[in-house]
Amino acid sequence: MDSMNLKDIVKDSFRYAAASWYNVILLGIVLLLADHLVDANTGLIDGWLDFVLLIIALALAVLEAGYAFRMLEETVNGSVKPPKINRIFSLFSHGIREIVVTVLYFFTPIVLFFLGFDLISAFVEINLGALNTILGWDIDQLTFMVFFGLFFILISGISIIFEGALLNMANNHGTIRSAFNFPHIFYKLKKIGFKRLLLIYLITLVLLSIIQGIISDSLHQLPVIGDILLTLIITPYLLMVTTRMLGLIDAS
Repeated sequence: MDSMNLKDIVKDSFRYAAASWYNVILLGIVLLLADHLVDANTGLIDGWLDFVLLIIALALAVLEAGYAFRMLEETVNGSVKPPKINRIFSLFSHGIREIVVTVLYFFTPIVLFFLGFDLISAFVEINLGALNTILGWDIDQLTFMVFFGLFFILISGISIIFEGALLNMANNHGTIRSAFNFPHIFYKLKKIGFKRLLLIYLITLVLLSIIQGIISDSLHQLPVIGDILLTLIITPYLLMVTTRMLGLIDAS
């Protein structure tokens, strides 16, 4: 397909997700079951049953990740409709690989960042703590604000590179190695355009903020029904929308 402008990408993505409410609801059932199994695992059940429920919840999470990657993979290859939820083994395989890549991209940098935060906070407290009384500065708050800004920049940068890594995986049969082939990833980011990718990233953040803000708060006022609607329909629908948007900027 030809290169699409941002407006067409957004419109296409919403139509794409609405084209198969069966898939939306089936994916929502997976998310709903995973959520309830996790809730049941918070100390209400002990022993082997507790462990079994946790394993089932993790398996459902892997299944959801695998389907999201299948949507991305088929989108970049020109598909115009949501994939079927079938070939479960393939979904699990893709889901596990996507989760592994996600952990490697985000877990290690975040851990190292907070270790650095603790070390620098201790250094500032020891060496600059006197400025609290001399100049009236709140060094602790100032340090936190600086690190929060740096943390946001770090996460945003990693997220954009991570999106490029997912697209590279989608073009290479989902191999983990392709997610860390940085020359190819940066070439793809340059080819797509950092501006377009950043705009997709920001739109995704806005959509997720809407879930957590307006929609989520409104639905939570409805006992039980609101939570079910949020997990069963709205969350999987927006998952399909945002995955489609990412795929379309690299579709061929």
